[in-house]
Amino acid sequence: MTDDPVADALELLDDGRVEEALALLKAAVTEEPDAAGLRALYALILADTGHADEAERHADIAVALDDELPFAQFAAGEVAFAQERFSDAIRHASAASELSPDDADPIVLEARARARLGDWDRVRMLAQRAQVLDPGNEGAVMLAAMSDEVETDAPLDDARWQTLVEKFPTNAFARSGRAWAQLQAGKATEARKEFEQALALDPSLGWARDGYIAAIKAQNPLYRGLLSALRRLQHLDPRTRSAVIIGAFVLYQALRFLADANPILRPLIWPLLALYLGFLFVSWLADPLLDLALLARKETRPFISPAAVRAAVYVAAALIAASALALAALLVPWPAGFALAVGAAFTSFTFTAAYGHAVGLMRTRLLRMGWGAVAFLVLAGVAPDPWNGPLFLVAVLMVVVSTWMARTSRT
Repeated sequence: MTDDPVADALELLDDGRVEEALALLKAAVTEEPDAAGLRALYALILADTGHADEAERHADIAVALDDELPFAQFAAGEVAFAQERFSDAIRHASAASELSPDDADPIVLEARARARLGDWDRVRMLAQRAQVLDPGNEGAVMLAAMSDEVETDAPLDDARWQTLVEKFPTNAFARSGRAWAQLQAGKATEARKEFEQALALDPSLGWARDGYIAAIKAQNPLYRGLLSALRRLQHLDPRTRSAVIIGAFVLYQALRFLADANPILRPLIWPLLALYLGFLFVSWLADPLLDLALLARKETRPFISPAAVRAAVYVAAALIAASALALAALLVPWPAGFALAVGAAFTSFTFTAAYGHAVGLMRTRLLRMGWGAVAFLVLAGVAPDPWNGPLFLVAVLMVVVSTWMARTSRT
């Protein structure tokens, strides 16, 4: 050990003695509370070890102490990224890059955050800029590859990711890319093994954690069939895809009208209508419902993201409320209870959209719409005629609009 706490802490980290490094830095920060660099390093390690709130506090103090220290801004950006505060991560990464224009790491951090927000054009530009500064930067290489894949709107190129794995055999991101390519090709078992290797290299990598859970789900034959159907739909050109979706809805409405007008045909038409509605529900709720099941398993629980956990809990709550309303409508002469049960079930779509299809400001908007739909449903349940019908309609419209926003928005 030396008299330099930073050097000593880094040596301890290299040896895998994380707790000792944390204790050393905590003592050093206590002795030198105004040392911005120490605070920043301490914040980074705290974030890596899951102490999110404490990491954010020390990162904020480091920036407040010296907002022109590139490492302080970079550390604050990494902490924000770990907490999924991607706009803050971009702000700090950009500040660090301006203060240290020859350093590729802040540029890669900004690219990672923009990737999570779906800003792939900017990701590509940043990745190329980072590679000019550091041609061997693995993060920049991986993000450049990912941005190219996203632009094509096609399955990941397995051969390309295999090449990256061979070039960077210890890079968890490369292995995750190959695993996702295998998963998209329907090779769920092979993908799961590749994701396990990626997680062995970096247990904190969100792309690998999400992929590992997706691979487990894909081993379920029903879920695999749903994925295949949705993938085929997704690979259609936008005009054709819109025509299929609108056509299916128009056909549903036409069959409903036909069933109402011809009771003799109802036994043939109703199963088709139920199949259509079932597909809609399953396509939106399969992920959170399977996540709910995986939360009960000790070996898979740690790999489910916080957003996925929240989605699963909200969906479970919405479906339990819907079941309770339906049961009450059965036991008590309450015709409106069935409609409210359907409405409560539909609110699960918005909460699934918020945590499964959106981040940042869009997630906040969708959550507000979800709770707004719940509020209007409650009002519809207690309001007298003729107000209950319009209130119920507003709740349903909020769900429809929110799901449309989630599907069409990239932020």
